[in-house]
Amino acid sequence: MPILTTPPKRTTQLDDEQMKSTIRNQLTIGSNIYHRRKYKGLSQQTLAEKANITQSIVSELEAGEYNPSIEVLTKIADALKVSIEYLTREHFNRRFLETLDYFIAHLRNVDVLKLMKLLYFTDVHYHEKNGMKFTGTKYLRRYAGPFNKDIYLADTFFTKNGQYFTPQSTLAKRLTLTKNDEQFLDSIIAEYGKMSSVEIKKRSYATTPMQ
Repeated sequence: MPILTTPPKRTTQLDDEQMKSTIRNQLTIGSNIYHRRKYKGLSQQTLAEKANITQSIVSELEAGEYNPSIEVLTKIADALKVSIEYLTREHFNRRFLETLDYFIAHLRNVDVLKLMKLLYFTDVHYHEKNGMKFTGTKYLRRYAGPFNKDIYLADTFFTKNGQYFTPQSTLAKRLTLTKNDEQFLDSIIAEYGKMSSVEIKKRSYATTPMQ
């Protein structure tokens, strides 16, 4: 069977809402492929070989720059041992992931504990000003203060060789963060960014977990 080398289908002459919807769908598929590939421990080249497509198609899919046909989705789904529905469904809170990506891109020496506490104080301060949480994350009271299990997605999406990095791929095109949102996150970084994980954890002890 020949390797599929069909060039990416580019979206043309769409209004802003249609374009945004198309991009969001492509980024959702790209995020799901990226996450599942990392979970399976596959390189892009290995996945391409299993799906009988080119590595460049896998790369563009994960970057949200390829609008795949049903044929391509079927090949990818079979290679990853999931359904097409799995690849097209939005599993993760994109605003949550974009916020994590923003912190990682603007801070040095972050770990999963510090990221979780940064998210928590982001939600606390945003709720105080606007009556709603910034990321919509749910927190529970644990021995280390407010805790959320979704933070461990960060280890899947944002680590390479044990180090955090910003993917500059599916999350580089920010769909949920506005300029005002980024300015708000900058204020969180200014207040908490230089704290160590232990310092920011202790700061969270005195707070009440948000419901």
